[in-house]
Amino acid sequence: IDALVERGIAAEKREDPGAAHTYSKLAFELANKATASKARRIQVSYALARALTGVGQPGRAIELVDQALALRPADLWSQETLLQSKIIALQQLERHEEALVLAREAAEISRKADGESDSGYGIALNVIAWGLFYTGDRVGALDYRRRALAVMAGSLSADHSMVTFQRMLVADDLAANGRFEEAIAEASAVLAVVDRNESTAAARSEMVTKLGSIKFRSGRFDEGLRLFEEGLDELISQWGQDHPDILPDRVQRVRFELELGKLDDAERHMDALERSYRARNDQALALARLDGAYRAELAIARG
Repeated sequence: IDALVERGIAAEKREDPGAAHTYSKLAFELANKATASKARRIQVSYALARALTGVGQPGRAIELVDQALALRPADLWSQETLLQSKIIALQQLERHEEALVLAREAAEISRKADGESDSGYGIALNVIAWGLFYTGDRVGALDYRRRALAVMAGSLSADHSMVTFQRMLVADDLAANGRFEEAIAEASAVLAVVDRNESTAAARSEMVTKLGSIKFRSGRFDEGLRLFEEGLDELISQWGQDHPDILPDRVQRVRFELELGKLDDAERHMDALERSYRARNDQALALARLDGAYRAELAIARG
């Protein structure tokens, strides 16, 4: 069972959700017996729940997490990891209000388990920030994003990848609050840190994409789109265009092109996105939004 769980984790890390699901399901079937210990049943439930989210079955993942929580795990680590797994599934279903409630609960568990100066607590605060962002509270999201950054910066080096990524999230939230000059200054400073640090060089393309997006939203359309596409092209060359972390940026490019009236480019990129979505089984909502909203916007633009 331990070997199967480990192989599932390895498959997840190499972006093979199908294999992760297969290994985790086998582990679950072996351990889901009356003779198995509570800790073992919780372990495999968590592993399978993560894998189910990866293959686009968040509803089933939530059921498994709830069953594991009903076993009343004694240690705080198990409680927090189960809640975080459920939060991911709820966010995939866009049930953001419920996810936010659980994010606050998970952060309190993390505070008790790790203390307020541990980077793990900073990560938990960041999950709250995402919940606030998704529910429309941009001011609250920025506040929690900064609180998370303060915890991370206090326990990690200034050029640590977690700190630099968090600073870029702060810049993004500044832009979401209309504070564009502050956002551009912060994003540019982060990019400068990445440029002079070999350990974070691989993150440069993502940072360039973020800076381009912020500049575009500030009204610097040509410069913003140029930077955004430069970073996105580098990301695609690194990870492939179907990587799940790149799909939202490809959607963002379509939105920018629609806004600028570059309708032929937008349609071409929509067609490519649709092929990518259909090649995966965890993008049903994104595909519906692409076909329902963005193609409708394109049709309106064309009269």
